[in-house]
Amino acid sequence: MKKYLVGFFIVFAFMPNSLAQTFTLVKDIRAGVSTSAPDELTAFNNKLFFRANNGTNGNELFVTDGTEPNTLMVKDIRPGASGGSVALMSVLNNNLSFFSNDGTNGVELFKSDGTESGTTLVMDVNPGTASSVGGFFTTLNGYKYWDGTVNDASGPVTELWRTDGTAAGTTLVKAIQAVGTGGSSPRSFVTIGNQIFFFADDGVSGYEVWKSDGTAAGTALTKDINPGSLPSSPEGLEIKGFNNVAYFKKSNGVNGVELWRSDGTEPGTYMVKDINAGAGDSNPFNFIVFNNSLYFIATDGVSNKLWKTDGTAVGTISLAEAGGVFNTSGLISMAVLGNYLFFPGVDATNGMELWKTDGTIGGTAIVKDINPGTASSGLANFINVGSKIVFKATTASEGAEPWSSDGTATGTNLMHDIEPGTGSSVIEKFTIVGSKLFALATTTTYGREVWVINNFVVLPLEFISFSAQKCNNNQVCLNWKTANEQNVSHFEIERSIEGINFTTTVIKNANNQTENTYTVKDDISALLHSKKIYYRIKQVDNDGRNKLSNINLVLLDNKGLMVYPTLVTNSFFIQNDANAKMQLRLLGADGKLIIQQIINPGTNVVSTEMLPSGIYYYNVASDNGIEISAGKILKQ
Repeated sequence: MKKYLVGFFIVFAFMPNSLAQTFTLVKDIRAGVSTSAPDELTAFNNKLFFRANNGTNGNELFVTDGTEPNTLMVKDIRPGASGGSVALMSVLNNNLSFFSNDGTNGVELFKSDGTESGTTLVMDVNPGTASSVGGFFTTLNGYKYWDGTVNDASGPVTELWRTDGTAAGTTLVKAIQAVGTGGSSPRSFVTIGNQIFFFADDGVSGYEVWKSDGTAAGTALTKDINPGSLPSSPEGLEIKGFNNVAYFKKSNGVNGVELWRSDGTEPGTYMVKDINAGAGDSNPFNFIVFNNSLYFIATDGVSNKLWKTDGTAVGTISLAEAGGVFNTSGLISMAVLGNYLFFPGVDATNGMELWKTDGTIGGTAIVKDINPGTASSGLANFINVGSKIVFKATTASEGAEPWSSDGTATGTNLMHDIEPGTGSSVIEKFTIVGSKLFALATTTTYGREVWVINNFVVLPLEFISFSAQKCNNNQVCLNWKTANEQNVSHFEIERSIEGINFTTTVIKNANNQTENTYTVKDDISALLHSKKIYYRIKQVDNDGRNKLSNINLVLLDNKGLMVYPTLVTNSFFIQNDANAKMQLRLLGADGKLIIQQIINPGTNVVSTEMLPSGIYYYNVASDNGIEISAGKILKQ
């Protein structure tokens, strides 16, 4: 899920009294019962971008803000009815990155700023009408990695490629397999810390786990787990990062398909536990991080169960009977909300239904029998929307439709019978854009189209605090605290001398616990001639999505700014230790300016005595307009 970096000190999350729970059709893009076949849903610039077919132009790039008038085709990339299609879409360096076919160059790399004129071919990677598109991707340090194909004299060769969204920055990382053999066909890329992990076949070891830092020299086999040229394909497509280690399922040829881990080194690549003892397969899947443990579903030879691990054999234990599904689109049937992990539990009385756990056997229990009796509710497509989880569930009376749960039986309910009666909308691809929740649903009236709930998503508290200050002669200490981290890969510390152009200096792996405190030090020995340095944090999710924090200014004479407290009655204070004036702007919840005040060096008092109770937003800017601090205060 995307994290939002807000504030300088404590940020409070407030939930509305009620949330509308009815999906509405965004637009019948292909009028009538014919489907527009939307897919590749991607949030960008507070809008939803996706692929769709309007029946005239073929599959092309579309955009919507959730309203019918503003649901439009961005560009007819391949003029005519054939369509350019859109594949492997993601956000990369402030643009959309995807593959499409303009009718001349095959399916090749494109980028878009969301406008027709700004949607252009980046590079014809596989020259001519042949295509370079693959099936997998991830992003790391401003680059998108994918399984690219280029034809040589022997035919198609599929290897590890990367791009920064420019032709000059689009290159082959490494030819893992020898020339003339068709390539290593890498797949299942996952960003973990400052490396990517993936499966590849070097032609000698078969499909094994590889790592790469984006260079040919830094791209290497972690270990030949199953010695020899077998297997000819990966045992699974899931790789999950946890505590800077890659977890996946693999067979060594002796113990069957079991849970393995790798830190990128041969000694650090080993089986965690032989869950289904001997040659049997435990087939672990649905990996998710919760409260500093990795959870998954696996069989011990008797039944599927929910397991958790701390990365050790003794710390790998089962909690309850479980079911669930996973596919290559990442539709994982588990989610974290507050202090609980929700999963598809199984018992003899209720079938497979919604369960939750706090990580203990005693704290693991059914939430609700959604499809009454022993029949299962077919749970899938879970997502956290802040105050509850949303998922697809199937009942005999309503079919497969969207449900939501706050973790209680009474708070677990059908949201909307989109396809009325026993028919199913088969809702999926839940995607958050701001406060809107988008999804794909099918009806007999409109076919498969994009649907939305407005003002529904209330993101949980994420960034509690962020500060940066010089802590000795040659270093800046950066401290930040987060809450409710989920599926975060890492944080990138970025700095700038002028506050405009930022470069990454430090990478910190995410903990993904209920509350997290981070401290890193940045070496500034080469920058001591500067008067000030600007810092910000880029938070990067496991799927490559990222969000930037506000900027913190560090004056190299060890002077800075502090705003306190954030829970106020009659006033709050701004301590300005810089030898320069700054400006405060205090805004109401509606965005209107309430107070504008010069912040002089020293301690400044900001009166809130005449303000009504509620939430207010502040930002403090330097004399050149660079925002130094921003956040929320709560007036009691």
